[in-house]
Amino acid sequence: MIKRILQNNILLSTSSFLSLLVNIFSIPIISRIYTPDDIGIFSSMQIISMIFIPLIGLRMEIIFGQNINNDTLKSLFTTTILSGFIMSAFLFSALLMSTFMNQKFLFLDYIVFILFMTHLIIYFEFGLGLLNRLQMYKFIAYFTFFNILFQRLLQIGLGTLMEEKINAIFISYCLSSFFLVITMYIIIKKNSSFFNISTFNFNVFKNYYSHIFYRTSYTLANLFKDRFLLLIIITLFSSSQAGLYGQAFTILSIPVVIFSYPLKTIITREFVKNKSEVVKIIMIIYDLLIRTILPLYIFLYFHSSFIFPTLLGSEWSQISDIIKIMLTPMFILIFSSSLDRLYDVLSLQKWALIFELFFGALAFLTFLVLTINDYDFLFTMKINSAVLSVFFITYLIFILSKAILIKPFLRIMINACSQLTICFTIFYIFKNQFYISLAILLLIIFIGVIFIFNRIYKILDQKFSNAPKT
Repeated sequence: MIKRILQNNILLSTSSFLSLLVNIFSIPIISRIYTPDDIGIFSSMQIISMIFIPLIGLRMEIIFGQNINNDTLKSLFTTTILSGFIMSAFLFSALLMSTFMNQKFLFLDYIVFILFMTHLIIYFEFGLGLLNRLQMYKFIAYFTFFNILFQRLLQIGLGTLMEEKINAIFISYCLSSFFLVITMYIIIKKNSSFFNISTFNFNVFKNYYSHIFYRTSYTLANLFKDRFLLLIIITLFSSSQAGLYGQAFTILSIPVVIFSYPLKTIITREFVKNKSEVVKIIMIIYDLLIRTILPLYIFLYFHSSFIFPTLLGSEWSQISDIIKIMLTPMFILIFSSSLDRLYDVLSLQKWALIFELFFGALAFLTFLVLTINDYDFLFTMKINSAVLSVFFITYLIFILSKAILIKPFLRIMINACSQLTICFTIFYIFKNQFYISLAILLLIIFIGVIFIFNRIYKILDQKFSNAPKT
C-alpha cells in the first residue's frame, strides 16, 4: 500500500519539481518584459477573479475528488455548473454596475478577461478533482505541469509582441487554461460517465451545505491575509510596490505549491483508509523540506540583495527586502498548507474558518492601521509577517493535535531547530562570500536528498521483506 501511495506522491512531486524549474528559468525573463507596475495592476485585477472563484465554484473540486456515489456525483456536477452560471451572471452584473456608479473604468478594460479567467480556473480545478477521484494521478501531474509551462511561455511570447502588457498576462492565463480544460474533459469523458445527461437539482447540495459554507467562507477569508493587502498597497503606496509584493509572493509561493499540492491530493483520497501510510509520506516530505528548502531560505536571507537584482533586473532591486521579510511565514506556510485538507477530512472546517477569519482580519487591519498612520512600508510588512507566522503555526499545531499526530511530528520540529541553528551559523560566517555560501548550500541540499532517498529505499525494502511469501 505504501509503495502505491509513495509512487503517486513521487509522480505528483516530480510534476511540481518540473514546474519549479519552469518558474526558476522563466521569472527572470518575465521580470525583464513586465515592470512592477504591470504586475501590480494585474494582481489587483486578479483579486476580483479570486473572490468570484469560490462563490461560483463553491470549492466543489474537493467533493468531486472524494468517494461518493456516481449518480450523486453527476447530479452534483451538473447542478454546480448551472448554478455557477447563474451566480456568475449576478456577480459580473454587480461588478459592471459598481464600475459605472463609482467611475472605476480600469475594471471595465479587463472585465471580459476576468470573466473568462474565472470560469476557466474553476473548470480546471473541477477537472483535477475528477481526475483525483479516478486516481489518474499521472494526468494530474501532466496537467499541473503543462499549465505552468504554457502560462510562462505565453507570458514571454505575448509580452514581447504586445504593447498592452496587462492584456498579455490575462490572455496567457486564459489560453493556457482553455486548451488544457478541453483536453482534460475529453480524457475524463473517455474514462467515465460523469458527463452523461443528469438532472439539475438544488436538493443535491443538502448533504454538502456544511462544506459549501465553511470552505467557501474559508477561501474568501484566506484572501485577507495576503491578496487583499495588494489593494491597500496599490491605493496607499503605489502600483510599483504592489507589483514588488505580488512578485515576491509569487516567488515564495512556488515551494508552497510544489510540496503542498501532492500531499493535499493524497490526503483527500487516502487519509481515511490508509492513515499510517499517509503519515509516513508526510514525514518524508517534511524531512525533505527541512534538509533542502530551509537551508535555501537561510541562504536567500543573507544573499537576496545580490541574487534578485541580478536575476530580475534593476527595476526589481527592492524586491530583495520584501522577500527577506516574507521568508519566515512563507516557509511555515509550506507545512500548514500541506495539511489544510485534514480540516476537510476530519470535518473541522468550522475551526479552519475561525482561524482564517480571526487572523485574516488581524493581518489586514494591522496592515491598514499602520499604513494610514504613515508607518514605513517595510516596517508594516515586518509586523504583517509576524502576525502570519503566529497564524500558520497555530493552524498547523491545532490540526496535528486533532489528528493525534503531535508526537510523531516532534522529531520533525527538533530536526528543524537543529538545521536552522547549523545553517544560520554557517551562512552568517560566510555572509560576504556568495560563491562559498552557494557551494555549501548545494552540498547541504545534495546530502539531504541522498538521505531522503536512502530513507525511502529502507521503507520500501522493509515492506518487501515483510510481505508474505507465496
